[in-house]
Amino acid sequence: MLSILFAVVLGIWLLFAFDRARLASVDSILFMVMVIILTSAMHRSFPVVEKTWMLQNFFLWVYVFVVIWLLDIICFNFVNAFIYAVIVSAGCYYVQSHALNWTKFILN
Repeated sequence: MLSILFAVVLGIWLLFAFDRARLASVDSILFMVMVIILTSAMHRSFPVVEKTWMLQNFFLWVYVFVVIWLLDIICFNFVNAFIYAVIVSAGCYYVQSHALNWTKFILN
């Protein structure tokens, strides 16, 4: 459920970020802080910071950084930005749903 919410939020974030000055690193870090705060609020507990949790969030941060960085390169009008945001949202859901498997593969 939260994966879908964060995917939609990322898509909306990209639409609002289109055609404005931004730093991909700052925007991606702010998005990750928002993800951590919302996840903590929904679970009503602080996250258990361990290798698995850190690696999963690192995978998501890298994905968010790359898609925000590519926004200026790929999108030159709002229609392209909208299509890009939909595709990126689906990709974000995929990354979040498979990050645990990738983490287990790397750590084991």
